[in-house]
Amino acid sequence: GEDNKTSEAEKQREFRQTVTINGREYDDDNFQAKSPWQRLAIVFAGPIANFILTLAILFVSAVLFGVQSDNVQPRVGPLSPGMPAQRAGLHAGDKILSVNGQDIHNGNQLVGVIHRSLHKPLKLTYLHDGTTGTLTVTPTNCPAPQQKMGCIGFSPVATYERVGLGEAVRATF
Repeated sequence: GEDNKTSEAEKQREFRQTVTINGREYDDDNFQAKSPWQRLAIVFAGPIANFILTLAILFVSAVLFGVQSDNVQPRVGPLSPGMPAQRAGLHAGDKILSVNGQDIHNGNQLVGVIHRSLHKPLKLTYLHDGTTGTLTVTPTNCPAPQQKMGCIGFSPVATYERVGLGEAVRATF
């Protein structure tokens, strides 16, 4: 302190009120001096605040960027190493235009054709950096256990759609 005889902490203790609980003295603003319900509220305040913050971030993201729709793009996403799509020469970002001469309009249609074509060669027409190309790829069995469907080793690119405030609230939860 200013008198050089007591510390600052000792000076502060002189001004604080104390509460005696079970024979022990606590500052009145000490956690131990609170009632059990007050301590419980303090303990749960942090996780509840984290939950509310998470909901707020998800809501703002849904409003600003949209939510993932059920419709996916007929675009090549991440490739699985060593799978037929990579070996055939597809690249992430390529757009699939047709399969065996049949135009592809959305990713769900593309995935359905590939899944139904286990061990059957598919002639893919694709667009890569403004250039159209054609290649043949044969779907192999999907790596997922107990599934007998064709896979060529890429994930389609998701589509995000802008939504109103009501749909953003539903998507948040």
